[in-house]
Amino acid sequence: GIHQSISEDDIKVYPNPAADKLFIETTREINSVEIIDIHGKRIFNIKNHSISATDLNNGIYILKFIMKDGDIETRKVIIQD
Repeated sequence: GIHQSISEDDIKVYPNPAADKLFIETTREINSVEIIDIHGKRIFNIKNHSISATDLNNGIYILKFIMKDGDIETRKVIIQD
């Protein structure tokens, strides 16, 4: 089958920039989400649909979504308090 990339609307991360909480909204099943800093270091892995941004230093992070079907998607987020 033809692999179609996921549209931006399939995964919404808000607010962006975020100060204290980040929310994930998706129509698809997520297996896990990794939070990666700009140096490529994995900060932590979450299984739920909200992230406490207070645990993160200000800066740019990549959220790496690993979907139940094996797809991987990324979103860039900014943390600033």
